[in-house]
Amino acid sequence: MRIRSFLALNCSIAVTRRIADEVAIRKAPMKVAGLEVAWVPAANYHLTLKFLGPTEEEVFDAVSSVVTRALEGSPPVMLRAVGLSAFPTVHQPKILWAGLDGGQPLLTLQSTLETELDALGFAKEERSFHPHVTIGRVKNDPPSFEATRWQSDKEFGLTTVSEIVLYESRTYQSGAEYVALKRYPFGEIAAQTQHP
Repeated sequence: MRIRSFLALNCSIAVTRRIADEVAIRKAPMKVAGLEVAWVPAANYHLTLKFLGPTEEEVFDAVSSVVTRALEGSPPVMLRAVGLSAFPTVHQPKILWAGLDGGQPLLTLQSTLETELDALGFAKEERSFHPHVTIGRVKNDPPSFEATRWQSDKEFGLTTVSEIVLYESRTYQSGAEYVALKRYPFGEIAAQTQHP
């Protein structure tokens, strides 16, 4: 059986709530601007480290080995949530996002996973890694859009991330549901758990 899956990091509840509150304020101006947006529920906010796609269940053991090795001896990652912007540009938005900055430790972790999982047959992502939380997907193409209606440098806070989560993505008519299949603690936390 093939399961649509991805590896992700989650922000704290407090940071997620701050992002969601800011998004709630901006929804009406976006609508007035003529954008039709499929908003992501706050419960689904996450940072995708690697999208695995439809994956055979028996491959997950190998994926787990890769993730566990990547986290060995690693301290938790600190994420700074800051700013709102869009892909491909804020003037022609298709994906609305909140920015995340985890510095070099995050970039190194993601690069390691990308390389190791490529060896298992999960093709490397061609686009450069841009840490973010997807907030909404724009469904239309209005003739003009004022970037200031969405773009912001607002700070949402810091999160200490202590685990990577392997999620199954289930798609329904009402939207997507993400189910945690496995959690992988960062190396230092795993060691503390094993040796209190």
